[in-house]
Amino acid sequence: MADNSSFAEKNRMLIGSTYRFFNRADHPSAPDDYPTYYSELLSLASVSIKIWDPYFNIGDEDLFTVVPAGVDVIILYTYITFGRSRNLQPQDVKSRVEPKLPIGHGTLKVAYLPDYDTILFEKRKWHDRFLIIDDAFYYLIGASLRYQHTSAKCFGIYDMENHDDIALVKERFDKILYEVENKGYVI
Repeated sequence: MADNSSFAEKNRMLIGSTYRFFNRADHPSAPDDYPTYYSELLSLASVSIKIWDPYFNIGDEDLFTVVPAGVDVIILYTYITFGRSRNLQPQDVKSRVEPKLPIGHGTLKVAYLPDYDTILFEKRKWHDRFLIIDDAFYYLIGASLRYQHTSAKCFGIYDMENHDDIALVKERFDKILYEVENKGYVI
């Protein structure tokens, strides 16, 4: 069966009503043929960007070149210090992102949930990813930042519109952010 779709495509993603889907088979020229919708969303911010993603990897900082001046950025991620899944240290995340932001950018805050705080980590680690723009637009992101600029897998981005769903994500994000900040896990 041919891999065709009756849905329109923009930013290399198929467009539904509130869901966008990146179909890897339609874009075989990885890594140069990646979806740009996530970057477009970042570029639309006028007040703040909140990224709630378990991972931050080398190269993810390149997504921040489109952030407008004056926009505050919060990145909340899990900081894994042992095993094969080790990732960037919080100060490295900050030092990689800051130069990618425009002159006159807002505050950059990197908050992290470290695996060495085993009690907090085991109760609060997460899998899903979210993007919050201007505290008004909430997105459930199907793939971590890496796949927003390398396009190795199929994934989707869901525009959350239901007020109860948005309130739930806001409450959970704020709670985890408060807990990690209260423990000093922020730079």
